[in-house]
Amino acid sequence: MQHLDFNLLRTLDALIATGSVLGAAERLGITGSAASRALARIREATGDPILARAGRGMVKTPHALAIAGRVRATLQDVEGLLGKHEASMPSDLERVFCVRADDAITAILGAAMIQRLAARAPLSTLVFRAEGSEEVSELRDGRVDVDLGVQDALGPEIRVRKLFDDQRVVLRRKGGTHRRLTLRRFAESEHVDVSRRGRCRGPVDALLADHGLARHVRAVVPNQLAAAVLVAQCSAISLVSRRFATAICTQLPLEYLAAPSGLQTARIDMAWHPRFDADPGHVWLRQQIVALSQSN
Repeated sequence: MQHLDFNLLRTLDALIATGSVLGAAERLGITGSAASRALARIREATGDPILARAGRGMVKTPHALAIAGRVRATLQDVEGLLGKHEASMPSDLERVFCVRADDAITAILGAAMIQRLAARAPLSTLVFRAEGSEEVSELRDGRVDVDLGVQDALGPEIRVRKLFDDQRVVLRRKGGTHRRLTLRRFAESEHVDVSRRGRCRGPVDALLADHGLARHVRAVVPNQLAAAVLVAQCSAISLVSRRFATAICTQLPLEYLAAPSGLQTARIDMAWHPRFDADPGHVWLRQQIVALSQSN
């Protein structure tokens, strides 16, 4: 990638990220013709098409996919050198922080985080991103600053810090017969499971298997609100946050019971990429999240 100036590097990053000339132009705030001219220069410099025509759209070449991480990292290094030094005082901090979290964690910490930002870093903005693929790449390339929730394996370099243990309860439609759920009764029920990644099995199933039990997961949904709406209309149960259950039971015909032993807590962690370890704004954000979690 010789002979690429800074603007072409930005364009190359946008082209690879969006997979289209128009998408790159929109991201950079330039015209489509300007993006096309830049792509022509990039092709000449790299000796690779970067984007190749495929039907009515375009696809990234193997070379583009191979260099994507290096391009993003190089661009951010250059921006760090050429850009303004991050304000050391939170009151002067002007930044958009992206937090990936489920609906329950957002409900627990979201309002307090907004209030803390408004009081101490009023020029900054919080973006709460809905959970989806949970790709580690979003942490690696900075699209997500922190991920809050129950963490699976995220990669050997990802930093993880415990925030708190979230109390969990069993949500069910109002009017159920049993007032106490044993582990066996829990396993024999039909379940609406909440999974960050759309998985049908997880730690709950491992614990049941240790006791010679298994459950039937009737449906898997991406968040607890969706689980609550389904449970209110069927005979299934769902394992959710107690704070969430307390709030949603005032809105829907639902009630909750204590979870069986071994299922009563879930560890909530904060994950981030080490490239932000010494970044002043990121350090400040993490400190606020830890402080709010401890006082919560």
